[in-house]
Amino acid sequence: MRVNSLRRIIGTYQSSDRNLLELTDEELEQALQLTVTVDGKIMPTLTGLLLLGKEESLKRFSPTHRAFREALVNAFGHRDHTLLGRVRVQLDDA
Repeated sequence: MRVNSLRRIIGTYQSSDRNLLELTDEELEQALQLTVTVDGKIMPTLTGLLLLGKEESLKRFSPTHRAFREALVNAFGHRDHTLLGRVRVQLDDA
């Protein structure tokens, strides 16, 4: 999934925050918490890496990326898009 895909998804739903569509790619990634700034450098979050990362980066930084990615796709795909709010994915390694 790339930023353009995220923009299409945001534009598709009536309840989406249309202001997000006015942001630059970098601003959109930060607004959706797909990236963070660490020591002045923009770095992907785990969610950003899973949604937008290249396969080689996923293998390097998250060896279990397939399970994470499937969980995120399911969380976003099966949510009620008529309701505003966050999608939360809780990891429990117990």
